[in-house]
Amino acid sequence: MPVIGLVQVGDQAMADRYSYFPLIGVFLAVTLAMKDCATWLRLPNYLLATPAVLVLAGCLVLTEKQLGYWRDSEALFTHALAVTPNNAPAHLNLGEAFQEQHRSAEALAEYREVLRLDPGRHEAYNNIGRILNDEGKPAEALGYCRTAMELDPKSPAAHNALGIVLSGLGRFDEALAQFTEAARLGADYAPAHFQMGRTLLKMGRDADAVAQFREALKIDPNNLPMLVYIARVLAADENPQARNGAEAVAYANQAAQLAGDAQPVVLDTLAMACAEAGRFGEAVQAGQRAVKLAQDAGQMDDAAAMRQRLGLYQQQRPWRESFAK
Repeated sequence: MPVIGLVQVGDQAMADRYSYFPLIGVFLAVTLAMKDCATWLRLPNYLLATPAVLVLAGCLVLTEKQLGYWRDSEALFTHALAVTPNNAPAHLNLGEAFQEQHRSAEALAEYREVLRLDPGRHEAYNNIGRILNDEGKPAEALGYCRTAMELDPKSPAAHNALGIVLSGLGRFDEALAQFTEAARLGADYAPAHFQMGRTLLKMGRDADAVAQFREALKIDPNNLPMLVYIARVLAADENPQARNGAEAVAYANQAAQLAGDAQPVVLDTLAMACAEAGRFGEAVQAGQRAVKLAQDAGQMDDAAAMRQRLGLYQQQRPWRESFAK
């Protein structure tokens, strides 16, 4: 269906995968025709086997070469741009690969090239806005995120990104409206509830924030960053209405299982949760492991903060902090 133009999947009008199924008949026709010709010409079998083996060997070599381009997203889309330079989707995907690696300058260059080739690409506006906001430039990010939302008003991600920027600017009511719309458009879109919770914390509505966090985890229960953040809120929020030691321990243990028990921030969170639940012996053990892992990783500032919390656990006292900022 995609090959003959009745259905287009994504942005591609042409793609290798569209040829796989239609070519089965072509390959069968060629193979059987060669067999019939060999029978008619009374050729011995080895004269057919030899070229068949050579063809398959050539396919194997070319496949091995092609697989090298599929080792990661950066290699794949760099190759795609080498053979199709004015390829907006490839620039977009390469930018996202750079963004995942925290190579913001290179990602921005790719996204701006996307907009030069295809000014209507809402994903590029959205991603530029995210990078600028992460760099502490919410005022610059706002225009890009608003444009992304206007270009694709039915995208939960676009509304969510705009809400994050508005929240960073202190425009909390507008941010909540965007998160609410994102949640309405995507019933299974957990980030909208998570970001709504973070904004509610900034507004001092901690109990309401916890309700949104629980909703986010109901949708996406194995999201490691969300589990860690929510466990910390439940364990250490200075507002007692938000704290729940048993729940914090459950989420922190789940995060530790997902992370393989080897990330300092996860163990630090588990220590906070155990202390809130009154399990100070376990809090000390987890805190000590967190400090050691942070030191081994060269994260000296983090290790110092964790050591400060560890001192409290050793005195049978939990850690408290404000999540309003």
